Amino acid sequence: MKLHRISFYDNFTCATDQCPDTCCAGWNIPVDQETMQKWQTYPLSLRLGLFSHLCKKEGIPCIRMTHTHCPFQDADMLCSLERHHGEDAMPHICRIYPRKRKNYGICAEETLELSCPKAAELFLEHRHDFHYVSLDTEISYPVSGTNQDATFFEDLLFCREELISFLQTADMDFPAICAVLIRYAKKQQEFWISHGFSFADGIQPQSLHHSDDFPHPVQINPADAFLISGDILSRMISEGLYHEKMRTKSPFLYELCHLYFDEFSGSKKTPDVSQHLMFLHNDLQNVLPDVEDLLRSYYIYYLDSCFLDIFETYSFLKTIASGIIHVSLIWLFFSLYHRKYHSLTGAEQARIIAAYEKRARHNDVVLNAMYEALTPLFTNLQ
Repeated sequence: MKLHRISFYDNFTCATDQCPDTCCAGWNIPVDQETMQKWQTYPLSLRLGLFSHLCKKEGIPCIRMTHTHCPFQDADMLCSLERHHGEDAMPHICRIYPRKRKNYGICAEETLELSCPKAAELFLEHRHDFHYVSLDTEISYPVSGTNQDATFFEDLLFCREELISFLQTADMDFPAICAVLIRYAKKQQEFWISHGFSFADGIQPQSLHHSDDFPHPVQINPADAFLISGDILSRMISEGLYHEKMRTKSPFLYELCHLYFDEFSGSKKTPDVSQHLMFLHNDLQNVLPDVEDLLRSYYIYYLDSCFLDIFETYSFLKTIASGIIHVSLIWLFFSLYHRKYHSLTGAEQARIIAAYEKRARHNDVVLNAMYEALTPLFTNLQ
């Protein structure tokens, strides 16, 4: 089978006890059936210790966390299961993370999850030159999903290539690019609903580069620093991303959210939110002139990692819009962090990306709430 692997995939090495955010903190950690069966073969005293730390979440065996940390995590932040019993004693997800492997039955793809700070660092190091490397190989992991429509899958691959080409070559500011992407996604989703899930007679992705449907330059509100208004950003954070439990589950993201609240809801609150967002935008560009190129690269990596989810969900608009949500909030947290600490090193950028992705990209409740907050934008961008 054809395997597409992101070019820096094999460069990953775990930061071990030097990691700023251990991979087991703040997650539900499922224990797969194979690992459960392996544990059953261990001596009774060891089995009792292992199974006493299990609970069920929505019917799935998971490790019961203690104060948001895994009970198998030692004081040096390393895994006692691996240390004393070998890597095979760890649940499957712990062994492969942050590697993301997806077998579509037609081909397979492998990327790295940027919720890992080390993977986020690799992305930043390779953001100008990452790409998929194609291999012919046996795939050991099972097919994900049930869709077997090869034509639709090939159409999605082609569409992803065109979207990435547009992002790489479009001669416009990133807010305008986002506006074009939303308009295209709306038209494609509406066509699918009325005509069936096919690209054959729909809005062709090549038209993004310039057509009557998507004239350039795009007219957007120049007062909006990043396409999404202050009101929508506020709802996405307060009604979606933020939760009081983040204080213990994700203290760094909790701090980032409170930087936003302090800036826009506290004593420093400014009467003109759009104007202040533009100030933050310009302030960040002064110290990070290529920030928009960085965000384009982030969105391209998002498409590489997540666009083919449409093969199962058929949610074209939500997939495109979710990427814009992620880009916008990472831009905002970059800006707020720099304003507070007057620093934004590569390691700090990676930490912000990882902390954000850990909650926003892997929690459907959070993403759905943020997407709901974004929907007024769809009406404005006809």
